[in-house]
Parts: sequence; structure tokens; C-alpha cells
Amino acid sequence: MVLSALVFGSYALVQLNQLFFQSNGAGGPGWAIGQPQTQRNFRLGNQELPELRVLALELVNRDRQVNGLPPLVEDPLLSQVAQEHAEDMLKRQFYDHVNPEGLDPSDRFMAAGSNVGAGENIMQKKEGMPVALSFGLVEEYQKGWMYSPGHQENLLTQHYRRW
Repeated sequence: MVLSALVFGSYALVQLNQLFFQSNGAGGPGWAIGQPQTQRNFRLGNQELPELRVLALELVNRDRQVNGLPPLVEDPLLSQVAQEHAEDMLKRQFYDHVNPEGLDPSDRFMAAGSNVGAGENIMQKKEGMPVALSFGLVEEYQKGWMYSPGHQENLLTQHYRRW
């Protein structure tokens, strides 16, 4: 009972911290990150997937802009391929950029009809209390990608134009 109260209390503190004190920091040598975009009242709670996608693109473009790069525009085919990969990972219980058949993001995108390759950033929440899909969570993952060299490289690749 005491352990569960401590776990819940810790979880509640983390959520309150995210609600009131979200900060992206300043970035690192040679790159910058923008300020959080979500309002406090939207950082927690469930939001619909289309709303989360819109915010995710806005955050990527915010960070591209502060680094002197042009914005990305949504590509319906790329979005479809990405969603299918997310659903495949869930259905077959794997988490990787390469699916069990050995297809990477470029392979999957070209198999769907594109004539160019693709980069990919994915996210997964494995441990801890269940988390609602929220604007705050999207901000948290964008921040994590920006502080991860490989993911940041994907987000700040100059020749990428579509999302």
C-alpha cells in the first residue's frame, strides 16, 4: 500500500511538473530548440490523433525555423505509410525502424508508390503509469528527439521537404 502510494505520488509530481514547468532548454552547440507551444490546460488529457499530428508537425517546423531551415509540408502518402508502420508494430509487438521482413522507412515508402526514400523518428512509452495521448506528451517526445543526435539529424536534414 505504501509502495503504491509512493508510485502514484511520484507519477502525480511528474505530471504536475510537466503541466506547470515544461522547458525545452536552449539546445546545444550548433543547433537550437524552440519554446514549448502548448498551453497549460492542454498538456494533460487525451487529444485526438489528428490534433496530435498537427501539433507534431508544428513543433518540427518550429525547430526547423529556429535552425534556419524551411518548413516541412504534410505528405498524405508518407503519413499513411507511417501510420501503417505504427499499427504493424503494435499488432506484431515489435519496435524498430526495420520491420520483421527487413523493410526500412525508405523501402516502405517506395513500396507504397514514392520515388524517394524517407527518414523516420518513432517513439514508445514502455514503463511507468499509463499516459494519455496529450499535447504535452508530443512536446516531450519532440524535445527528446531534438536532444538525440540521430533523431535531431532527421528533423534538421536540410533537403527534407515533406512530413
